[in-house]
Amino acid sequence: MVIGHKNIIAKLNKLIENNQVAHAYIFSGREGIGKKMVAMDFACNLLCNNEADRKMFLAGRHPDFKLIKPNEKGLIPVDDVREMIENIHIKPIKSNYKIYIVDDAECMNASGQNSLLKTFEEPPEYAVIILITAKYNSLLTTIKSRGQLVEFSDLSNTEIKEYIINNNIKLPTDVDEKTLYTLINCSITKISNVIADIETIKELQKYVSNITKMKIIEINNFANFLIKNKNNIQNVLDYLELLLYNNNSGTSTLLEYVEEAKSNIKRNINFEIAIDNLLMKIKEASNA
Repeated sequence: MVIGHKNIIAKLNKLIENNQVAHAYIFSGREGIGKKMVAMDFACNLLCNNEADRKMFLAGRHPDFKLIKPNEKGLIPVDDVREMIENIHIKPIKSNYKIYIVDDAECMNASGQNSLLKTFEEPPEYAVIILITAKYNSLLTTIKSRGQLVEFSDLSNTEIKEYIINNNIKLPTDVDEKTLYTLINCSITKISNVIADIETIKELQKYVSNITKMKIIEINNFANFLIKNKNNIQNVLDYLELLLYNNNSGTSTLLEYVEEAKSNIKRNINFEIAIDNLLMKIKEASNA
């Protein structure tokens, strides 16, 4: 069930009704707010003329639909893009349309995006390509200029709460609601992460409450905590940023340090070096 985005959904349905569907779209907005859900519903409405078609689509077996997403390394290989370009010129089998959704489109490197460029600009008349991204500015300017931009707003806490209620999700009761919704950060996909990580979050809160006054032993304990959570470090650093902001203990400088650490780890800079650098800067801030 899609939560929110009623204006976008109404606009897309109107395009279908008026036979004004474009060939290339970019769905842009924060991670986990339902862009993919809306794109899948849009594709289903375009492709499916009856209940049998819908069941086929929902089962992932519709012959005129393809979802492309990052591999286990978080990349969309250029070969996957080239395969899409080759297959898109084969006419649809069951529908008047052939639809490709590229999820996390920013995971295409420059070669992949350049390979897609001509097809994205001039796809076959029956084709619709939808790029989904939480990092619009990571796309090449040439790609951005050739797709119709659909900008998704953040979900409100009311809409997040509606999703939680409708799906019978039980939030932890030992962390206050304001903090939970801060950590969920308008993202449906973050709900399950926060629930799974609640013990880690409670431990992290203890460090955040004293982060500008930590002594050497506390900084060492914090280092051990981060190392213990190495396999989940991006989520933990996201929580750290949000808790700092929520507790008004996150000066812009501290938030920049955390963001730098996240970026360094994503760039495969040695984990221990990235964490040591973060903690050294926190220590300097504590002594300032």
